Parts: sequence; structure tokens; C-alpha cells
Amino acid sequence: MSTGEYNFKMFGRIEARNNVTLLPWWGNETCNNLNGTDGTIFPPFVTPDTILQSYSPEMCRTQTLIFEKDVQLKGVPGYRFIPEPKLLLGSTKNPENWCYCVDADPKSCERDGILSTAGCSEGAPYSISFPHFYGAEQSLIDGIDGMEEPVPETHGTFFDIEPVIELLCSFSFLFN
Repeated sequence: MSTGEYNFKMFGRIEARNNVTLLPWWGNETCNNLNGTDGTIFPPFVTPDTILQSYSPEMCRTQTLIFEKDVQLKGVPGYRFIPEPKLLLGSTKNPENWCYCVDADPKSCERDGILSTAGCSEGAPYSISFPHFYGAEQSLIDGIDGMEEPVPETHGTFFDIEPVIELLCSFSFLFN
């Protein structure tokens, strides 16, 4: 991890994972780039225009985080950042995701709301989604008896960040 000694904007950025600077799983260098922090720390002086990146080991990829709204937690003002809505869109709606379609049924790569992680899980056939298929296509929700519609406040993923000294105020990630 970078200490930010020479550039504060690099503070907390992952420089290598297991001594490797590129991930070995995906279809091209762009998808294999190891970008961002580990999600528990970000550089200081965050603004609503800041684009944050966080590497998620559960997804085996970097996620881009964008500003959603101003928040306050126990009187401390901050900014709420959420994953880009296109993060788990299928490759038809988000062509940037084509390179994550490795060792998976090509049809599953076109579904919105799930990411096959078979490419990075030694072939284990599993996929990842947000809780209750938040942001996924309706057919995934309808395919499970008793599944209720996802609620953004409960099932959404967000990072609430104090923007100056960067305290991670609250954190809800993939699993609630």
C-alpha cells in the first residue's frame, strides 16, 4: 500500500497483491489492473467530484465509487459514495464488463446484477451479487420463492466518508 508520502492522492492505494501488480484472472490488462484502496481507507480531501476506486477481493476486481449525496453520521458531515450503477451490468449493457466473462456460460455474462467469479475462484462455480439482488434484473429476484424486492437503504452498498481527514464513518459491503 502506498503511504502517500510523495503524493497524498495515492494514500492507501494498493500497489501489489501477493507481490503481483496485475491480477491473473480476467480477459485483458484493463480488467486485471489492481486499482484503488482496500475500501477501508481513502486519500484525504475527498470532494463530490472525486472518483474513488476500491479493490474488492470478493469480486476479484476493482470497483469505481461515485458520489451519491451528503450525509451526517453522529453529527459528522460526510459524503456517501456508491458503486457505479454499471458495475454489475451484463456485457450487453456494459461492454466494459466483457473481460470479466471468463470460464462462465456466455449467457450468464449478459445478465444484469451478477458477476461470475469462476475465473478467480479456481473454477468454483459461483457468482456474486449485491444483497437481495439489489440492482439486478427482475428475473433473478422473481426466480427465488419468497424473495422480496430489494430496498436501497437496506441492501445497497455505500461508503460514508468524512472528506478532510477521511474517516470511514460507516460501511456496508456486499453482505449485510
